Amino acid sequence: MDRRYALLWFGHRGDCDARSTVPRYRGYDALVCTACMLDFVPSCTMCTTAARSLGDHDGYRHYTFAGMCPECVHRVRSAGPWKQRRAAALAARVDALAEAFAGLVIERATTGKRVVMSGAVGDRHVRFTLKLAAREYEDERYVLRAELLVARELGAVDRSALLLDPALLERLSEGSPKIVRDDRLWLRIAFLHLGKIDAIVAARGLLASAEALDRA
Repeated sequence: MDRRYALLWFGHRGDCDARSTVPRYRGYDALVCTACMLDFVPSCTMCTTAARSLGDHDGYRHYTFAGMCPECVHRVRSAGPWKQRRAAALAARVDALAEAFAGLVIERATTGKRVVMSGAVGDRHVRFTLKLAAREYEDERYVLRAELLVARELGAVDRSALLLDPALLERLSEGSPKIVRDDRLWLRIAFLHLGKIDAIVAARGLLASAEALDRA
C-alpha cells in the first residue's frame, strides 16, 4: 500500500480471513474491513466526534477521517507551529493546575518539555508529571499520582475503583491505574493527552479515588 495512506487504513483483526487482501482504493478516506471490524467507528482523538460513514466498497467501509476531525485539524494548525503550540499548551496546563491546587509547586522543569509538580492537597501529597513529545507525531504524556495513606499491595488496580468521568476512564493509558511506591505509596494514573480542564478534572477524580481506596 502507498505509504502516504498507510495511517488511514485500519486493515483487519488478526483472525480475519480477508486479512491478506489490500484495498484497491488510494485516497484519504479511513477504511475499515466490513468482515471483521464492522463494529469499529473511527473518532476524533481530540473531541471524540465520530467519523461519518461514506458507504461500503469492495469489502471496506469508508469513513471521512482518521485521527483528528477536520475541525480539530484546522484549529490546531491555526494555533501555529507544533513546537510553539505544545510549549504553550504545557504552560497553560501547569498554570491551570497551580491555580486549582494552591499547594502545588514546580519540583522540576526541563527546558519547557517536562514539568513535575508536587505538593500537599488536603492531607495527602500529589505529584503530577506533564511531558511534551520530542517529535511532532509522538504522543504527550500525563502521569498523575496521589498519595495513599493506608498500606496496599503494589500493582494494577481495577478501573472500576476510580471515581473518574467515564470519558476520562476510556482515555487512560494501558496499564493504568496502578499502585506504585518510591518515597511514598501512590495511586497512579496516566494519559497520552489531557486538555487543560481535563487535567484538573482528572486530578480531582484521582484525589477522590485515593480517598475512597483508603476508606475501603
